[in-house]
Amino acid sequence: MLNSSVVKLSVFAVLTALAVNLFYPNLFRREPPVAITINATYDFIVVGGGAAGSTLAARLSENQDVTVLLLEAGPSDWGNPIFEIPALSMLALDSDVDWAYTTERQEGLFKGMKDERSVWPRGKVLGGSGNINAMVAVRGNQHDYDRWAEYTGDQTWNYRHVLSYFKKMEDMRVEGIRDSAYHGKDGPLTINWINSGPLAQKLVEAGQDLGFSNKDYNGKSMEGTGKENEEKDEEEEKRKQEEEKVDERNEKEEEIEEEEKQRVQEKEEVEKEKGEQEEEEEE
Repeated sequence: MLNSSVVKLSVFAVLTALAVNLFYPNLFRREPPVAITINATYDFIVVGGGAAGSTLAARLSENQDVTVLLLEAGPSDWGNPIFEIPALSMLALDSDVDWAYTTERQEGLFKGMKDERSVWPRGKVLGGSGNINAMVAVRGNQHDYDRWAEYTGDQTWNYRHVLSYFKKMEDMRVEGIRDSAYHGKDGPLTINWINSGPLAQKLVEAGQDLGFSNKDYNGKSMEGTGKENEEKDEEEEKRKQEEEKVDERNEKEEEIEEEEKQRVQEKEEVEKEKGEQEEEEEE
């Protein structure tokens, strides 16, 4: 069970952030780095300031000898608590920073949804969809990259090629996969596990019980739960340690019993030899 004071503090923090964003929307907002005047020409024009577009524009602008224009349909994300507090990310859905797409109707799917369509949030803001997904780091499916390479005839689109760029941008902090061939350690994007609550742990455990255990869904396979149940792992480790202790105690007890048997045997042999000597002396 969660500590009641922790729950109250969390609720207070969320309500405070909502109130500040509602009544003082510009309190923490700094002047966004937008162009005051537009040049007649640019060396590079990047359309779309999402995760990819922003990164591309930033890398291009490292060259001081070129001019770069980044175009984004949505507003700046600077100073908005919705983008800075993962728990508030739901407030971005179906808002002015969401393109609010819906899926096409598909036979047998989304029967409980309005018009049998699922919502498909896409970020309409500087930072794109990466700004409205609660800071969850999820790569595109490797099979999609391989298909794009096949469709375009350009093998630089395949996953094996783009993987080097995924690794280049990452600073993976998760122990156990930090040294994986699928991840990098020196990039600007820090990735780590969150401190998930008991409900999330139960959902992960349910997935594990069904056979969908995958600690690294950005690795070899994307299928499965996103985080192994640390509490379950700890219990398993404690169980193994207890078993090892029991085995050690049993081994010690067996050694003591064996030593006792040897002492008794040695004593019997000594007494036997002594008895034989006494019989010889009597004869």
